[in-house]
Amino acid sequence: MKVSVIMPSLNQAGYISTSISSVIHQEGNFEVELMVMDGGSADETTEILKEYERKIRQSASARITFLWRSEKDKGQAEGINKGLRQSRGDILAFMNSDDSYAPGAFQKVVDFFARNPDIMWLTGKCRIIDRNDREIRKWVTAYKNFLLKNYCYPLLLTENFLSQPATFWRRKTYEEFGDFDESLFYCLDHEYWLRLGQKHRPGFIDDYLAHFRLHSASKSAPGHAMRFGEELGLVRRFGKSRGFLLFLFMLNFVKIVSAYGLMRRLGK
Repeated sequence: MKVSVIMPSLNQAGYISTSISSVIHQEGNFEVELMVMDGGSADETTEILKEYERKIRQSASARITFLWRSEKDKGQAEGINKGLRQSRGDILAFMNSDDSYAPGAFQKVVDFFARNPDIMWLTGKCRIIDRNDREIRKWVTAYKNFLLKNYCYPLLLTENFLSQPATFWRRKTYEEFGDFDESLFYCLDHEYWLRLGQKHRPGFIDDYLAHFRLHSASKSAPGHAMRFGEELGLVRRFGKSRGFLLFLFMLNFVKIVSAYGLMRRLGK
């Protein structure tokens, strides 16, 4: 079985080595395909990619396929889609170039899919780390873990509690649902989970599969107005006539914005 990871990147030279290493050093009875889709970085990213390409070629490992390209694109979703179309894996995922996988994550994913042939996609737990790899915002992680264990589709409509780097899907799922929505900036992963969730309930691995890095230059830094517009559009599209979901979404959005505003003021 082969696990394909698409890694969109733009000017993440400070973190991309950690991200790449977390993929290619996964051990187990599977192959790994890593495809870095760089959007034309102006920092040292391409030099780092060339060095990894050289090292992996010299290692002559049949388990690891490493491919990369650096060219201007229209954004993260386009980069992901380019990689997905070229990928050859049985299991697919995308991870940003400042996040990382936990050791042993891929084997847990491969084993779960092997034991559960009817599960089309899965998710697991994810820690939040800072620029120095220290775990932060543990209460946010605990809150998301609670929601994961109590998953239901209406809840996912009003709040995105699935962690993108800890989510994987089968190739046949990609063949069924296609590409990520390139019109979205903040919520491209949430839109994809909502599409999948309409038809297939995700599996859940009750273990930590990944680390989401939060830092001053990360995409998840405040952009509440644009994020609100995208998420509201998703609730209206996927929630259809269930008007109470809009009310719950509004409450959740206010709650999240208030909580993160408080954390910023407290320096957390």
